[in-house]
Amino acid sequence: MKIGFALIPLLVLTTSPVAADQAELLEFMGGQGCTFGADSRAAAVEAGFAEADIDALTTTALLDGAANQEGAYVVLSEELCTIRLPDIPSRYKTTSPEIVAITSAVDAFVADGDHGCFLLEPIEAFDKFKGGAKGAGYLDYLRFVASAMVAGDLTAYGTDPLHIFPGFQVVTGNCAQIPHIQDIQRSHQTLAFVFGPMIRKVGAERECGDDDRYVLNDAHSAELLRRQKVAQLGFVPANEWMWAEVTFIAIGAGWYENMTATEMGTPRPPLCHYRRNT
Repeated sequence: MKIGFALIPLLVLTTSPVAADQAELLEFMGGQGCTFGADSRAAAVEAGFAEADIDALTTTALLDGAANQEGAYVVLSEELCTIRLPDIPSRYKTTSPEIVAITSAVDAFVADGDHGCFLLEPIEAFDKFKGGAKGAGYLDYLRFVASAMVAGDLTAYGTDPLHIFPGFQVVTGNCAQIPHIQDIQRSHQTLAFVFGPMIRKVGAERECGDDDRYVLNDAHSAELLRRQKVAQLGFVPANEWMWAEVTFIAIGAGWYENMTATEMGTPRPPLCHYRRNT
């Protein structure tokens, strides 16, 4: 079986026998946050991986100290598995007629200093896609936003952390005909580069059960992301809102427990860890 991914292959293989024997499974799990739980295990089986291989990987990794048991989850270490941008299915793309219908003209907000196409009241629109009841389209909305951000077709981009832009920005087709498109494209490349390390950092510093459900929605975490970018790239990319992209991708990937049509749920591993008894 051969699995390929269109995004940057970020898997780092070690000399561990587990990594050498189960490289394809590890590559797949990189898009699951390098975390085995009920959902990600089911996804791996659906992708064609054998239950026995999954059991062998998790058991050996735990015995070798290359994974941590976090409640019902097993989180593989960064030496064994590299977290990458996840694969998030969505029935919608930025080019879907339903999405085009709620996308502004490229010059609609130029007077306010915002060049580009922006989604117009997408939450309400997604509810209408599913019949109109409040919250009916919430999960579809989250998956669409996250999937489009992973693809680089949608962004939360801004150079001023105090300026609230009109909404998520579409950067495909004619909507890409804007002065700062190269900056946005570079920002997406940066996102792909720092996503895994940032998730690892947040997971190590955050305890599961924290009341703040927005993993990166605070000044401290935003600064962590900034420092991470500086350390890895040697410069600070222009996008001051990348923390929002990381957060929405994590939510859309399902890395939250107890998500419903109206509630985003609470972070779970790899976005947090459980306190260990001492």
